[in-house]
Order: sequence, then C-alpha cells, then structure tokens
Amino acid sequence: VGNHVGNGIARLLFGTVTVLAIAFGLFLAAGIAGDALPVGAHFPALPLVQDLLFSALAGAGYALLFNVPPRLAWACCLCALAGHGARTALVGVGLDLPLASFAGAFAATFIARIIGGRTGAPTVTFAFPGVVAMIPGFFAFQAGIGGLAIMKAGAAAPTALLGDTIALAVTAMLVTAGIAIGLCLALAAPFPSSATSRGAP
Repeated sequence: VGNHVGNGIARLLFGTVTVLAIAFGLFLAAGIAGDALPVGAHFPALPLVQDLLFSALAGAGYALLFNVPPRLAWACCLCALAGHGARTALVGVGLDLPLASFAGAFAATFIARIIGGRTGAPTVTFAFPGVVAMIPGFFAFQAGIGGLAIMKAGAAAPTALLGDTIALAVTAMLVTAGIAIGLCLALAAPFPSSATSRGAP
C-alpha cells in the first residue's frame, strides 16, 4: 500500500522461509522420535473468556519483545484483546475465518489509531500487537509438514493428505491476506484529528 514493494516481498519471503524451516525442524524431530505429526487435525476452540485472556498475554509479550514503553503496554494488550476477541466472536456466530480475521484486524488497528492519537505514539506500536495473535501459524506449520510428507511419499501420497495440505495452505494465505487488508484499510481510512474529535473548530 505504501509502495515499498521490495520491503514487502522481502518480508513475505522471510516469513515463508521461517515457517518452512520450523515445519522442517518439527518434521525431522518427529521422524527421529518415530512420531507422526497429524496434518489436518482440529482442536476445539477455547471459550471466549480464555481466548481474550491469552490474546491479551500475546499483546503483552509483543510489548516486551519490542521494547514498548511500560506505560503503554496496556494499549498493546487492549488492541490484541479487541482484535483476536472480535475474530473469535465472529467465527462463533458463523463467519468464515478469513473474513473474521479481516474484521478483527480492522478493529484492532482502528483502536490503535485512537490510542496513538491520544498518546502521541506511532499507531503501529499498538496495531501489530493487535494482529500478531491472529497470524495463522498453526495452519502454515501444518501445511509445511503436509508438504514435506507429500515430498517424502512421492506418488504414493494419499489423496486425503494432498487435500488437507492444500486446504491448510489456502487457509493460511487467505487469513494472512485478510489480516493485511484489514490493517491497511484501517490505517488508510479517513480519521478525524484529535483536535477535531475534541470539538475544536
């Protein structure tokens, strides 16, 4: 959106290679230990209250990792709680995960803009903690593991494994795109200045 195409492609490739490296490490460790890493496994969703708690903890972890001033750590927690909580609530009422991720990212970034305007801190200080917990690492890791399993099996790879791996990869890409679009639209949306919001002429 900001026309920094080289930086965007470099970061996308860096993220992709990192996910594949982690998946390869998991696959190798499982092979040495004789365990199988299931592809396409589904786990029950957390209750909303627990989801909100862990989302806030992820925001706090981001704040610590990137040296956000302690006086502003609460804002990182709030944005993470709002973003992931909104996504979980929307998925709970039947919205698709990519669309729910888009809405959650938009909500988290919009709140980040409000906080940034009031504190004088850059919006991204709070926007990225708001979306970091929504990054579809689970789907990407499983897709990477499925790809490695297909490579190992070759032509004998089961149809179910192929289908699950493709579905996981597509889900990871669509969720990531939804987060990115929601974040960019919220950053680009017209937003009243702090002076206007206080009623100044």
